[in-house]
Amino acid sequence: MNSLDISDLCFSYGVDSEKHLVFQNNDLTVDDCRIIGLVGVNGSGKSTLLKLIKGDLKAEKGSIKVCQRPVNELSNVSFITQQAIDNIFPKLTVFENYMLFHGKNNSSFQNYDRKENRQSCLKLILSAGMSLEDKIDEQVRFLSGGQQQALGIMLACDTDSPILLMDEPTASLDIFVAEKVLKIAIQEILKKEGLLIFTSHNLHDISKYTEHIIVMRKGGKMVDLPNMNKDMSVSKLREMMLS
Repeated sequence: MNSLDISDLCFSYGVDSEKHLVFQNNDLTVDDCRIIGLVGVNGSGKSTLLKLIKGDLKAEKGSIKVCQRPVNELSNVSFITQQAIDNIFPKLTVFENYMLFHGKNNSSFQNYDRKENRQSCLKLILSAGMSLEDKIDEQVRFLSGGQQQALGIMLACDTDSPILLMDEPTASLDIFVAEKVLKIAIQEILKKEGLLIFTSHNLHDISKYTEHIIVMRKGGKMVDLPNMNKDMSVSKLREMMLS
């Protein structure tokens, strides 16, 4: 079952008098869900929660379970940041990135350029619909921001992990490319029957694409809003974030 279970979670940054409390004895459960959106003002803990799930940070107390497994038992959780270039290797080509993500490389990339590998790479990037097929041998740093983000998402999804975390994945993209990139992520995670958890300041995207919304407030309070009917108003979300 795709689920998120937070129990008695405590976490803070800093030490002693300089401590900044993020979560204090938080509890929250979301069951049978594939797309979860996190919203909240800056400093409410959205990115921190993703890093705790990823394992980049460790809770001081309590537990987080994803898909009924403690986060310390999860492996190969995919994480996409808002800076597209952070999700890939910028000085390598699209194809070389593909090979690295699939563990088919060696130290010198010798003998990697086999026909079947290139065909697999081409099939993957064609499904993104971002005009990457003509850039398979181009260094990633020369792609547009939208192409970089789409490639990062496609590579992250094309792994064994059913869990994809995204932190403001469309923040630096124009509205048309942002919509395309977000749809790619959702399409890929639904295809593998996985779980996507993402943060966004774009409340229209949160309302439109999620099944559950978690409203996060400073001080650690979390409110779960089922969003199955896609009728959550942006004004209501904004009000709940600030209340």
